[in-house]
Amino acid sequence: MGPKTEQSTRLKLKHLQGKHRDLDKIIAHNEKDSSPESWHLLKSLKKKKLYLKDQITSLKNSLFK
Repeated sequence: MGPKTEQSTRLKLKHLQGKHRDLDKIIAHNEKDSSPESWHLLKSLKKKKLYLKDQITSLKNSLFK
């Protein structure tokens, strides 16, 4: 991996980690609400969080091989 590609990957990783943290905050806030609408929102947010976690893991693996 060249230096420019590595830098780009690191920037993308930081961005995804920030989005992951933001989702954590939103999920924690919405877990207090027990309405059916909130449950569906939480389910969707948790899926997005898991998807981001997979992307983060993949990028880390490509950086630290």
